[in-house]
Amino acid sequence: MNVNASEPYDLTTPSESPNEADRAAARRYLTSPEHRALFEAFVAFFDKQSRSLAVLDVGCGDGYWMEVLRNLGFDRVIGIDTSMTRLEWAAEKGLNVRHGDVSQLDVLDQFDVVLFCDTLEHLPSPAEALKRAHRALKTHGFLYVMTTVYE
Repeated sequence: MNVNASEPYDLTTPSESPNEADRAAARRYLTSPEHRALFEAFVAFFDKQSRSLAVLDVGCGDGYWMEVLRNLGFDRVIGIDTSMTRLEWAAEKGLNVRHGDVSQLDVLDQFDVVLFCDTLEHLPSPAEALKRAHRALKTHGFLYVMTTVYE
């Protein structure tokens, strides 16, 4: 299956039952000083960018970072994720999401920015994901990567 950003995603597919604890966990992102610093750096960086950028959020989950971008005035943001439940939560917020895996991403020169926020460390092949993201980027596009280091 190809993940094509130009095709709408049908969110009527049945999924696992939403877990309210999982939903609440996504909102705890600002509770630690480290996470607060990541949030503030994200906002400071994107606040300086053109609002017309086309952004792909890989592993968007419930759309947390997409929501932040929308609140900053970005309106060309698409997210992909493998969790139907989290995609449904993102869709409830009016976010533009698709079901898919970065290993299936098959687009060329479509995005100004590709986000990997807390995603790369969970992928079986981060190098392959970065290659696919690179192909999806326009010539002067860029990756924004935020990852947790486990010791």
